[in-house]
Amino acid sequence: MNMLKTILTVPNKREKSAKADHVSTPEEEKAATKIQSSFRGYKARKEVKRMKGNSPQKKNNEHQQSFDPNDPDLSKAATKIQASFRGHKVRKEIKSQNELKKVENTEERNDQSSP
Repeated sequence: MNMLKTILTVPNKREKSAKADHVSTPEEEKAATKIQSSFRGYKARKEVKRMKGNSPQKKNNEHQQSFDPNDPDLSKAATKIQASFRGHKVRKEIKSQNELKKVENTEERNDQSSP
């Protein structure tokens, strides 16, 4: 294992000077680079596979299975959320209409005051 670790790591400047008696050939360096890139690719694929295992869709399915749609408390909570959102939309629309009226009134005043 120690030899494998030595092959997989590219020595830094300090290590190169300490191992001056061992000169690596271009073929050895190319082989070490190939091994390192293969291993990094393996680790990356493994990480992607792990991340896909925790996908949002899988979590969503777990949540859907965990609640009962006939539960009265959940029904009340959903109704409250919907009502709050509808109120938010209406207040936003009214605010937009009021701002539009202010702009129109300001433009009318400017038109009347200019000769």
